Amino acid sequence: MMTRRIVISGVGPVSAIGIGWEDFANAVRDGLCGIEEVTAFDVDGCRNHQAGEIIDLDVDGYLETEKNYLDRNSELAFAAAKLALNDAGFHPSEETADRVGLCLGTAYGNLDTQQSFYDLLVEKGPKFVSPFLFPHTYNNTSASLLAIEYSIRGVHANFCSGSAAGAEAILCAFDSLRLGRADVMLAGGVEALTEVVFKGMDSAGERTIPGEGAALMLLEPERSAKARGAPIHGIIAGAGAGGSVDAAKKLALADAGILEKKIDVVFGPDPPFDRLIGHTTGASGPFAVAGALAILDKGRWALVNTFKPGGLCVSLVLEKD
Repeated sequence: MMTRRIVISGVGPVSAIGIGWEDFANAVRDGLCGIEEVTAFDVDGCRNHQAGEIIDLDVDGYLETEKNYLDRNSELAFAAAKLALNDAGFHPSEETADRVGLCLGTAYGNLDTQQSFYDLLVEKGPKFVSPFLFPHTYNNTSASLLAIEYSIRGVHANFCSGSAAGAEAILCAFDSLRLGRADVMLAGGVEALTEVVFKGMDSAGERTIPGEGAALMLLEPERSAKARGAPIHGIIAGAGAGGSVDAAKKLALADAGILEKKIDVVFGPDPPFDRLIGHTTGASGPFAVAGALAILDKGRWALVNTFKPGGLCVSLVLEKD
């Protein structure tokens, strides 16, 4: 039998409008915009010069152990994980490791490090590429590093399904908890602002303003969150996935046992705060969830729809406790 009441007991947003739950939630409510001129790389010659960039993130304050190197994508993920765990008042241990899981979504992964590795390969040849950089080039590197950092040995998955990646990670975590495959799940999405993607979108004439950030959440059964005295930001009442928004939405509403007319807020495929932080691709679904939780009043419902154009669609039904 599936456990039905799965709650979000910790939220760790790292965005252009705020870092940490309180700052992010207040910024969403106030409509604060974090889209500004790009500083990370030269945008001369581009049609678009703006993005939702996170300035001056000091990742050292979010690390449990010292690191010699981290890709920007991993830095954002580490900061969001630490914030989510602190917000929930939960920290994995050796005793809990086998029952704690992690699901992370990222469309492009550690693309900056991939580019650095490739540039070195072209310049010096395969004999002189850096074995130090190579483990940081995978799409799932950030998820693996987080699992090592926090002794997470339970369900462990990485999703790269475009803009649906982070929402798919939450869906996987949700189902893992309901099916009893884990006691606690850390889930969400991350996406770094990279020159390759920014300029590729610009040259293709896309009008989307890109953004970067990470939004990770701690999911667990309601009873365990209440036993710890953890905050309950909201309840994930249902989830669905399909080849269209309508298909995913119908499955999520049926799973939650609620009619669409009862939904108070619908986010997606273009949630309002994409205009505040930019489109964060693999992290956009989790940011939509965090944004919905920020504006929902007690007893109200939200439907979050995220999708990869022409690909997977994921819908999540949220209830504000």
